[in-house]
Amino acid sequence: MNGSYEASSLLYPPWHPGRPWLMSHGERASLLHVLRLAAAPSALEVGTAKGGSLQHICRHAQATYSIDIDATVRAVLGPELPAVEFLTGDSKELIGTVLRRCVERAQPLGFVLIDGDHTYDGVKADLTALLAVRPDRPLWILMHDSINPGCRAGIAEAP
Repeated sequence: MNGSYEASSLLYPPWHPGRPWLMSHGERASLLHVLRLAAAPSALEVGTAKGGSLQHICRHAQATYSIDIDATVRAVLGPELPAVEFLTGDSKELIGTVLRRCVERAQPLGFVLIDGDHTYDGVKADLTALLAVRPDRPLWILMHDSINPGCRAGIAEAP
C-alpha cells in the first residue's frame, strides 16, 4: 500500500470525463444528499467554475441552469452537459431570467447552489433574489464558502 487513498470513485457516482470538484468530501456528500431529497424539477448553480458540482446537479433535476460570469464555462462544459442551459453574465441580473423560465416551462425551481460572487454584495444580492420567490414546493438553497467573511456577512444580512 502506498499510503495514499482516493475515495472519490467509491463515494460519488462516476462521470466521464470527471470534472474537478472545488469542495471537500463532506461538502460533496452533503450536496448529493440534499439533491436526492430535493428531487427538484429545476435546479440552478450560481458559479459553476470547472463543473464539479454541476455534473451531479444535472443528474437530479429535469432542467438545470448554470450562471457564471466566465464565458468559457459554456464553451468547455456545454458539450459534456448538453441538457444544461448555460447563462453567462452577472447572477444579479440572470437569476430573474432563470426564475421566469422555470415558471414559463412549468418546472419549478427546487434546488439552488450559490457559489458565485464571493463578496458581501454579491452573495446578499443572489440570496435576496431567491428569497423573494414564494415557491409552490420546497426550494432548497445551499450556500458554499460560508466560512469566507464576505459570504458569511452577505448570508447574515439577506432579508
